[in-house]
Amino acid sequence: MRSSITRLTSAVAAALVLLGQGVGPEPTAQERPETPTPAKPAYLQRGDEVEARYRSYRERLERFFEEFGARIEREAPDLHAKLRAAPPAPVPYGYGILPKLVPDPPRTSGTRIASVSYSWRRTEGFIERDLGQVEKLEASLGETEGMTGAERLKVWAKMVDDYRALAANQKLIASHIEYNRLWQGEIAGNRPGYDLGTSLHDAVLQRQALLEALQAGDQVFEPELRARVEALSAQISEATSRRWFPDFLTVEHASPHRWIVTIPIYTDIEDPSFVDAFRSAVENAWRLRDGEDEFSVALGLRHVPVTQLYQERRAPAHGEHINQGEHIGLFPPGGAVLTTGSNSTYVLGRAINVGPHDVAPNVLAHEFGHILGFPDGYFRGYRDRGREGFEVLEVVIDHDDIMSAPGNGRVGRRYYEQLLDAWERRSR
Repeated sequence: MRSSITRLTSAVAAALVLLGQGVGPEPTAQERPETPTPAKPAYLQRGDEVEARYRSYRERLERFFEEFGARIEREAPDLHAKLRAAPPAPVPYGYGILPKLVPDPPRTSGTRIASVSYSWRRTEGFIERDLGQVEKLEASLGETEGMTGAERLKVWAKMVDDYRALAANQKLIASHIEYNRLWQGEIAGNRPGYDLGTSLHDAVLQRQALLEALQAGDQVFEPELRARVEALSAQISEATSRRWFPDFLTVEHASPHRWIVTIPIYTDIEDPSFVDAFRSAVENAWRLRDGEDEFSVALGLRHVPVTQLYQERRAPAHGEHINQGEHIGLFPPGGAVLTTGSNSTYVLGRAINVGPHDVAPNVLAHEFGHILGFPDGYFRGYRDRGREGFEVLEVVIDHDDIMSAPGNGRVGRRYYEQLLDAWERRSR
């Protein structure tokens, strides 16, 4: 062994001598070329550009807000109060920052399957659109100086409404920025996984087109179309049937027709009203009555103070950006986690991480479905747009299903049947 190492060392040394011949003396520090800083990936560079554009837009909206408010404060106090109730503001994220809970949207049914995309180009388009609206409001404000009192009040009232729409859109744009930050980064880190998601996304759209062709009465190619639909359906079904069930799930068979699924959840959220609202959102959405049978979930929420999580380490300050994976790992085993610190509401491992943007009860219930082990009923794919970064693509399979449509889907019996089947097999 020693002789082999010696021969190898000698060979390496000889090679280094040969490589060094004819290159001259080593350059001084002044002569050495600077090592270029690696360029940021396109999705990050483009994201920085769009975010800078967003900040510039928000600052202009803030200037209009102050100027408009000063103009109407004395002459139209009611309008001034309505204006001041919706100031433009950044939407920061970080530890301890909670979203505002908003009502679920009206339920829809039978919506046509279509792809939805998110990209830096689209987000920038929102900014440019709303910047044009601000410019119109600025011009209108100047025009009101020459109007009579009654006419000016009428125009001001419309301007307040138009401004409030822009203030709401400003927060929506911020959520798009964070959504792109999150998922474009995930795509960059897992291209093979999202290549699969893209193929499934495309399969759903292909199946939809074939079904529409069949409905239109294409009888010549009907056998071929139906065969292709069945193949695509099998591909989609296989992807959505992959699931796992947590070890900490328990089931109580309270009566012949009553089942209660219990999930312990640790949380470091200090606001009891938010925790109670989370409990209500999940338990209400997952309560199901089907004929004589009743199914429900019960959340065993347990508060863990952040000082207990970090013990002798420094606990994160309010609003501090944290490593979500490391933070989740500090919670006790044997339960799910509800915590803060994310830039968007989503599930990572056993944890629901809530972001700062408005969230509806049904969305929280959807995220809880992941804690039970159910995958998304929609597919997330992408297109690589080069300099523009990634275009994130999403397609919903079933608009009436809780795991497909977070906004207004419902819990179906099949979810409980799968949970109970897994529980019975594990209990044998």
